[in-house]
Amino acid sequence: MKQQNGFIDPVYATVAAGTILLLGLIFVGGPQYNVWQQSLADAEIIRATGVAKANQIIGDSLKDNREYLQYLYITGLEDGSKNGNVTIYVPTEGGLPVPTLSYDRK
Repeated sequence: MKQQNGFIDPVYATVAAGTILLLGLIFVGGPQYNVWQQSLADAEIIRATGVAKANQIIGDSLKDNREYLQYLYITGLEDGSKNGNVTIYVPTEGGLPVPTLSYDRK
């Protein structure tokens, strides 16, 4: 290293400090980042498992529950009419809704 008046040249000192800092980030920060990233992946797996269980519970509760499904359909029709949609409902003998024509009044 060049010395200037008995001291190391500031450019060389800055480059050396930058290199040490960069190596420190790589050797210390790299493994820490990998641990952090893995914990995020584990959290995402746990969240997806929870969503799958919730979907299973909802699906099981809707099986053989025709009245509740009709209720959801009717409230959906009401919500659509509040948003300006017009739905033509055709009743049937079994009381089950038939897919109907919907259009926007706008």
